[in-house]
Amino acid sequence: MQVPSMARIVFALIPTLFITTTFCSRDATHLGSTYDGSFVKAAESFVLDDSLVCAVNISSDPDERETTFTIVGLDTEAPTIVFGSGGTYRFAKAFESDHTISLTFVSRGSGGVDTIVVDKDDGKFARSTAGRLAGVYASASIGSCK
Repeated sequence: MQVPSMARIVFALIPTLFITTTFCSRDATHLGSTYDGSFVKAAESFVLDDSLVCAVNISSDPDERETTFTIVGLDTEAPTIVFGSGGTYRFAKAFESDHTISLTFVSRGSGGVDTIVVDKDDGKFARSTAGRLAGVYASASIGSCK
């Protein structure tokens, strides 16, 4: 599997983040609003581990609300995300600091992007997706991992 270059990842993220922060709101009805993760409850005594189970609390996509996904191999450069729907995808670790990990997936078939940003201090995450598959789509979600 070829991991996308950092330049491709950055150029894929810019439109995704613009779309999701401009057009998605907490209840997906107010254009121009953005999500505020302050209302998401962090996991008690969060400990960053190689594998995390993450729960979506709020999403602009009604089908994503209250779903879960698992991040496996967080210590590697290409962690695997296992979604509750059964889909399994290898993401590229696009960025890591003492406080943040950013994971990105770019679909070879549709060019769609999926980005997950995890706060290493409290386990909260933000996820944005965008692409074109039977039409242009974008969504944003916030939740917490444990």
